[in-house]
Amino acid sequence: DRQRELNYFVDGLSNFGSWSDYHNAWGATSMPLLREHFERAVDDPQAFILKLAEFTKLQPVALTSVSAQDANARNPVRNPTKGKSGWQADISCADLAHIWERHGETAKAFNYCPFGLSI
Repeated sequence: DRQRELNYFVDGLSNFGSWSDYHNAWGATSMPLLREHFERAVDDPQAFILKLAEFTKLQPVALTSVSAQDANARNPVRNPTKGKSGWQADISCADLAHIWERHGETAKAFNYCPFGLSI
């Protein structure tokens, strides 16, 4: 069921492993890293493109936009047109607490905070 799948993912038991372990492992490397919050990239894609171009030392590409409706038509499973925060309608306060309990320390290190709170 959905709750079991969510818990399995949050606890790092999926094929992708733990979100925290993934980010901490990359942080422990000596490789140059570019970290960006998904929400910021969605809010200002042109700024993200410029940041990415600077990081890769490549020329920035022109920003092209696809409407949420067109993205949904192309792939309705992957692009359900709920927006950047649409996932919040699908999880409970208990789910959020579980996510924060499991990943809060790493999330704080990347300037994420519990929903509706400031750190």
